[in-house]
Formats: sequence, structure tokens, C-alpha cells
Amino acid sequence: TSTFIFKEHSLSILHFFFVSHVCYEMCVEGVRMCVEGFRMQHSRESQQKMKEATEKALQFATEKHGGQKRRGGEDYVQHCIRVSMTVSWVTIKEEVIIAALLHDTLEDTNTSYDELESQFGSEVACLVRSLSNDEAEMAMMGGKRFYLAKKINTLDTDALLIELADRIDNTADLGTNDWSRKYCEQTRYVFLESLRTENLQPCHLNLLATIRESVEECERKLSQS
Repeated sequence: TSTFIFKEHSLSILHFFFVSHVCYEMCVEGVRMCVEGFRMQHSRESQQKMKEATEKALQFATEKHGGQKRRGGEDYVQHCIRVSMTVSWVTIKEEVIIAALLHDTLEDTNTSYDELESQFGSEVACLVRSLSNDEAEMAMMGGKRFYLAKKINTLDTDALLIELADRIDNTADLGTNDWSRKYCEQTRYVFLESLRTENLQPCHLNLLATIRESVEECERKLSQS
């Protein structure tokens, strides 16, 4: 099989990266470490191709998100790297790992679909586009949570992996402020109540379990605040 088993020790390693928000260099090294499974199952030529493609995507994401900051003040690209790291633990598909690195470029930077396609191919570009929100449709549906609740059930297997990894990182350190409360409520509604799970693969279910733990931890903190 081309998919890693998402074991407890893997979750512990990822949790360290999420909650500590380690430096950019460590995150980059983490992505490179996570392709070890690819190296074990592919030829030397494929290994080199994967290394070059990943480094190209890292550079692209760093440049495109240059100057952008996360809510906590860290460089935005660190979020993209952590999402890619999570995806790297559950799949060795090159296009999916690269799309995870680039998942916010269409929505949050000046990157065009044609640029993504020319640089990284149609599969990566299509994955990133499927993960980008449609603001007009969102407004028509009455808000983001309703839009996302519908959209999440239309994502294909690979896009859903990235979407779940993205939400894991976004919920890793929720606090007790109003933004955290609203984001926690949105996450429960979209991922724990609206996402249909009957046909999900074990890798999806394991990622979803991590989201559930973060939501329940946030709810516990909110109830005590």
C-alpha cells in the first residue's frame, strides 16, 4: 500500500510541531523527513524528482505568502508547511503533498490557476482550486459554515486529506477568546456533524479523530472560562 498507517507515535510527533510552532527551518526539515516512505518504495530517479518538486513548492509557497502573518504572529508559510507535513504522514503521493504546501495560494495570494498549472501540473492545480472558497457562493448560502458543510462532502479523497490536515493545524491551539469559540463551533458543525463518514478511509478517520480531540479540548476550556 502507498499509505502510511497513522500510528500513535506519528500523531505525537505532529502534535509537537503544531503546538510548539517550531521554526521555519525545522518545519522544512520535517517535510523532507516525511518523504522517507516515498524513498523506501521508489527508485532513485523518483526520489530525486520528489525532492526537487517539494523544494520547488516550498520556495513558491514561501515567496507567495511572503509578508503574510498568522493570527499569532508567525509567518503564514509555516502553516502551509505543517499542513504538508501532516499529509506526508498519511500519503506518499507527490501531487497531494505539493498541493498541501500550496493549498492557500489561490485564495490568499496573487497566484493564478494557470500559474499553478504551468509550475506544478494540472492535478496539483485542480486540488488547490477545489480547496479554495467561492466567496459569491458562500454569500448566497448564508455564511461560511453552511458553505463549508456542503462543500466538504464534495471533495475527493486527496482534497479531503488536505482539508482535514488544514483544520488540524487551525484547531491545534484554540484559546478561550471569541474567535476561538466561533471557530470551534464552525469546526464541530462542518467536520463532526456534517461530514459524511461512512465511506471515509482509515487515514481520514484518524485525522478526523484529531480534530475531534481539539474541538473537545477547546469546548472544555471555554466551559471553564
